[in-house]
Amino acid sequence: MLAGMAARSAASRQASVRVGERFAFTVARVPGDRPAEEAEDRTLHLVVGADDSGAMTFVIMLPDED
Repeated sequence: MLAGMAARSAASRQASVRVGERFAFTVARVPGDRPAEEAEDRTLHLVVGADDSGAMTFVIMLPDED
């Protein structure tokens, strides 16, 4: 849901969304590997791509991933 909101927000500020564009968004993440009392903010990127048939695809990844 947050990734979709980031894409719609970016699309409303520009004429079109291009393949290869990255949109940053933040989620509140509760770590699963240790006890935590509060969620931590984590930035993720939504990357717009195209599949073999040319249809638009979306990939969610960490900021340092390619």
